[in-house]
Amino acid sequence: MRVTIVGAGMQGYVLMWSLARRSDVDSIVVADAELTRAQDVVAPWGAAKATAHEVDAGNPDLLSVDP
Repeated sequence: MRVTIVGAGMQGYVLMWSLARRSDVDSIVVADAELTRAQDVVAPWGAAKATAHEVDAGNPDLLSVDP
């Protein structure tokens, strides 16, 4: 399963922690308006299967991100 988390705040952090531990999740994209925030969420929990992307969630055309 591929998952995209939009937003790297506290909820994004908890989702990353939970999803990174699941064997049925193959890849995770963490998307946030600030790339460093997304990277901070990916680093401790999902480095093996997650990537960070800078995306403005206010622009729906930008929300189709390929990992």
